[in-house]
Amino acid sequence: AAEAVLRFNGVYDVPIRPCRGNLTDHYDPRDNTIYLSDNVYGAATVGEEGTEEDFQEYLDSLYRSRDAYDRTIMANYINVQNFTESYGLKGEKVSDEQALGYLEENGYVCANHILLATVDLSTGEALDEETVAEKKALAESLAEELGFVGREVSVSDLLSAIQAGELEFCMTSATQSNSGCSAYIGFLYALLGNPDVITSESLQTPGLSEQITQLLSGVDRSSGSSDWLKDLFLTGGYDAMVNYECLIISANQELEARGEETLYALYPYDGLSIADSPLGYVDNGDAEKEQAFLDLQEYLLSDEVQNEIQRTGRRTGYEGVSAENADVFRADWGIQPDRVLSPIRMPSTDVLMECLNLYQTEFRKPSLTVYCLDYSGSMEGIGREQMVEAMSQILIQENAEQNLLQASEHEVNILIPFEGYPRDVYTAVGNGEELEALYTQVEAEEAVGGTDIYYAAMEGLRQLDDYDLSQYTPAIILLTDGVSDGSFSDFRDGYEAFGADVPVFSIMFGSADPTQLEELAELTHARVFDGREDLIGAFRSVKGYN
Repeated sequence: AAEAVLRFNGVYDVPIRPCRGNLTDHYDPRDNTIYLSDNVYGAATVGEEGTEEDFQEYLDSLYRSRDAYDRTIMANYINVQNFTESYGLKGEKVSDEQALGYLEENGYVCANHILLATVDLSTGEALDEETVAEKKALAESLAEELGFVGREVSVSDLLSAIQAGELEFCMTSATQSNSGCSAYIGFLYALLGNPDVITSESLQTPGLSEQITQLLSGVDRSSGSSDWLKDLFLTGGYDAMVNYECLIISANQELEARGEETLYALYPYDGLSIADSPLGYVDNGDAEKEQAFLDLQEYLLSDEVQNEIQRTGRRTGYEGVSAENADVFRADWGIQPDRVLSPIRMPSTDVLMECLNLYQTEFRKPSLTVYCLDYSGSMEGIGREQMVEAMSQILIQENAEQNLLQASEHEVNILIPFEGYPRDVYTAVGNGEELEALYTQVEAEEAVGGTDIYYAAMEGLRQLDDYDLSQYTPAIILLTDGVSDGSFSDFRDGYEAFGADVPVFSIMFGSADPTQLEELAELTHARVFDGREDLIGAFRSVKGYN
């Protein structure tokens, strides 16, 4: 019947072949062939074994008239021919810009999956490995095109990728870093549907807590510093990072110089934050300070200095960048200097503090922290007193709240007091009585004996082995005031065998050997904090990194 329709309309050069499935009849311009589904192709037709009545009976079973069938076959053929004439066999007559414009104008969305057939649809026979590999390569290429690259991205897109287990990222702490705070508030705006401003009432919106918690579960490493976060990312092994545009550019410059894959910048259209801080001064009664400030302002706003600022990857206004600096703000890195910026509006101070307290106590991925505290003999006196006071700023929640360092309900804190060996292990879960009991133990320990930081840190790893680290932000915080006994190489072997990305942050105090601590930091992608001038401040800073 199909052949009869074609011949009746003067078409003699189009073969007809079977394909698997039901109602899968179609014309394929790639081989100029009409494919009919098995039941249609195999049905008795006029001119073969069947009769006109047999074919009509078949059409009746599909509730389709003969006229409708004929028109469907012919319409499909004419439609494909028209498409090929207008747009090309594979769309080669249409530019990418025209195609993307049409898709955006008509509200098309990207698919999350690409299905590829591993059998010949016309015969049902399995394709050879080479053909399947070619199709898979094509599918992977299409997957990149259907992903985040080259299209507008929302915070919901990021959330979906995290929920699917496809994305993890590094991000600074929202309570300890401006970049982390800005990103977090941007996430809240987006998940709330972009209100004019976030209010205390809107923070109680049903579903918000679950969504922001899931989003922040994608954080695999945290930090209290944007610059250090960039340096951490450059050590390798991380998917992405949330950071300032200028630091993304800086990271890419180094990655490219090393011949490594660069980052692609994304600008969530519904949660974009801008770091735009005013410059001012306090005269303290000194009348000459105003003129000094005006001179500095004039210097910074001069064309030469504004250009130098742009060369560092920092914007100098809302109107893009100069043409001579386009090589810094590179489109192939996803950087969009000409993008119209629509930043979020920061909430009032009271609501902002409520947001940050919710982040610290409910929304963020819970911390899993092992405190290895040196109670060797050299810590007796002022050293031990300062260490106990520093721990009170973290473990006593009234104190911790003053610096937005409170524990969450699911947080785990482990205390390992050590000298030449780990004395014992004490664990507190949550932010209640167990945490207070942990501080009581910190107060009770006496300073006596030698020092072995490697033994203590290794015991910390053994304690972490009992937890699913993917559910926490883990860290070992080590304080010592002297040169350590023990073997770094033994710890290195144990750490590599442990096989997890757990930073060992060190706080240097007294006569601690900075070389030993830097070795630990480099091995574990961590850093050393100097507590010799301000031990309490050092503890606060290091806690902001997990």
